[in-house]
Amino acid sequence: MLLFSTQFCYALAEPLSEKDMRAQVTQFITLNDSIDKQSTIVRLSQLTATQFEYYQPSFQIHLNKEQWVNALNERMKQTRTRNVKTEIIHIEFALNAAFVKQKSTWQQRVNGKWYARSSDNIVSLFEFSNGKIIAVREYW
Repeated sequence: MLLFSTQFCYALAEPLSEKDMRAQVTQFITLNDSIDKQSTIVRLSQLTATQFEYYQPSFQIHLNKEQWVNALNERMKQTRTRNVKTEIIHIEFALNAAFVKQKSTWQQRVNGKWYARSSDNIVSLFEFSNGKIIAVREYW
């Protein structure tokens, strides 16, 4: 019943245009690449709905908005990565959803040394409700 109720709520939400979804996805990814101060986390959080959820199934992560913001703050403090650059390769749109293929490069600190890293196999599903991002599911 809960699944049906959730789907029903999404169906009732005003559809967001592809242009607006693309703008929010691009802004989300850009801000997420450059988390180096509290104001960036605030701006990123403002793109999301109050009931936002973040999923990363490969690592069995499922966070509500408060947990996600706390994780972003922890990530900022630890500075294990730097110079993150993510490029959107392709976006497919559906009703209040964007399926995004990306590639990314970054530097990762391991035992005090920085190493170049990259991935060209990042896929995210962004879900929208009432003009905000309500969920992000990342697969990498």
